[in-house]
Amino acid sequence: MSGTSDEPRPISSNQAQNGLLTEVLPQPPSPSPEVEPLIMGIEVPDAPLPAMYIKIEPHPHSLESKTRIIPLDGTASAMTSADSTPANIPHLTTRPWVPFRNHADFEYTETAVEGLLSKKLIDCQLAGISGSWSKNGSHLTLCSWADMERSLDAFIPGDVSASYQGVEYKFKFEYQDLWQWILSLVHDLSLADVSGFHSVRKSYCEGNFIERLFNEPNTGRAWEKIDNELPAPDPHLHCFLPLHIWLDKGLVMKHVKKHPMVLQAAWLLGNI
Repeated sequence: MSGTSDEPRPISSNQAQNGLLTEVLPQPPSPSPEVEPLIMGIEVPDAPLPAMYIKIEPHPHSLESKTRIIPLDGTASAMTSADSTPANIPHLTTRPWVPFRNHADFEYTETAVEGLLSKKLIDCQLAGISGSWSKNGSHLTLCSWADMERSLDAFIPGDVSASYQGVEYKFKFEYQDLWQWILSLVHDLSLADVSGFHSVRKSYCEGNFIERLFNEPNTGRAWEKIDNELPAPDPHLHCFLPLHIWLDKGLVMKHVKKHPMVLQAAWLLGNI
């Protein structure tokens, strides 16, 4: 089938990508001679394109200006063992557990809050865990209920009112300042390698056949359209910071009057 056809053709096992949506695109114009091929992020001037590859094109507003070529046919002769390390691996850091000091503190606090543990019981447990209960020590840094509460100070008390059948109801809850949370993610250098602040185009290429791929949110058309409408760097970057909201009313029960509402930063890679 000619690559200029708009009708999709069956996708072979080599073309199928886990978690990817695809769209067959018409044959593109000949590649610009100014674009230097890249293999796994390694610049290779004048390198011949593989028979099958994935092309990742950054948005013009992005600071990442180079097109990346990921070979799929095993012709990665320009790669070394060091080059084969997967891109976008997060740095090891306790920062993602802020406002908690580490993962263990977060897990214990979550258990204590969901279990409605009393101040007395929390103090007793933490004293034992940091003392004689742990033969080889513990990763917990919390030492008391008051210490745990200090970690929870990042949550702000708030309220909202609603009228039902002529009666005004007022609900109190605690939350984090969303804008401050967003700023903390953007300013966190340990997340720089896993942040996609601009849209990209991913395509499966085999000869003249091109198929657009969709997986991470920043590979979608909606994000690309928003990027097109944002000002170009002047010199500061203008970027779209989408949020995904999740809530579960099914967790509300007799003793738990609230249900979780979770926001996910969609500019961070899905495996974060």
